[in-house]
Amino acid sequence: MSGGGRRDRDLVPATPPATIPCANAEMRLLRYDAPAVLAGLEHHAGNLRCLLREAHATGRLAVLPPLALHRKHNFGHARDWRWQDYYDLDASTLVDAAGREHPLPIAPALSDQRDGGPTPLVVRPGGHIPTNGNSHPLVVRTFRRQLFENEVPQEGRPPVALEFRPAEPVLRLAQRTSQHLASLARRGGAPENGYVGVHVRRGDRLGEFEFPSERTEPPHIKAVLTRMAVYPAEVLFIASDERDPGFFDPLRACYRMLRYTDFPYLEALVSGDDPDNYLLYQVEREVLRRARLWIETLPGREPRAHASLVDATDWRRSHSGRLRWWLRHARFTLRRFFTA
Repeated sequence: MSGGGRRDRDLVPATPPATIPCANAEMRLLRYDAPAVLAGLEHHAGNLRCLLREAHATGRLAVLPPLALHRKHNFGHARDWRWQDYYDLDASTLVDAAGREHPLPIAPALSDQRDGGPTPLVVRPGGHIPTNGNSHPLVVRTFRRQLFENEVPQEGRPPVALEFRPAEPVLRLAQRTSQHLASLARRGGAPENGYVGVHVRRGDRLGEFEFPSERTEPPHIKAVLTRMAVYPAEVLFIASDERDPGFFDPLRACYRMLRYTDFPYLEALVSGDDPDNYLLYQVEREVLRRARLWIETLPGREPRAHASLVDATDWRRSHSGRLRWWLRHARFTLRRFFTA
């Protein structure tokens, strides 16, 4: 008896959706089809990494999904979000377990057609893409949840390293900012790139996670900096979603503190009628990466950070945060059930 019975139940022939990318006979595509994912840039980037890893594991080309960023992180403004505004996908690579670099398996820009085209082979959440005779031109994986990695089987998540290279505008603005910060630090006797970077996420995190709010306030930040041997008068760059312009001012009494508002070209990114706070976020994260000391808000979120404001034993997802997550999950599940 063949052992493929369980996998056969995961495969469902489907009616072509309204829009299917045209592909030539040699091109085998993988597309992710999920409920509308309105989330932040890091969430979408994580889902794209999941898609590219599975495309690499199955020998397919990924159909680049649309980028639907949540406007709540952009002062309530929506705009035409594009991957290339934040990442240089052409210059990014995937490194396998043997250390070999591969270009990202992304399908070239394809025209759309509404009639005809290949009938997709649909794989249910958690299902397996067939490896023997895997010649179907279009495989579509569906999802129940907004975090895709939890619904892709282990063979679709190979141990490969994948980090997106920032887009050229991000690198250019980050280089300009970090050079200015390093120059200030050198004037104070610090070595090259001697500034300190701190990411202080407040906003939604104070509601979603249960940890004392004072962990993101100036007195505690100063205590962490002192513990990390950051001395008075050192150059300090703070990246934060805190919109009170004077919230971190108490730190100016001890350090040469700067924020994006001290750089007119960064402040311009979020000014006017078409702000792009996600672009500012990308630039600030690149500036943090170039600091001699990088302190994050939560532990374990960024492996290259040297320390965090909140200890690993000092936080957990709050009851209200868990309740909001379950309500959101139930809403999407019921919507898919009644529209199936």
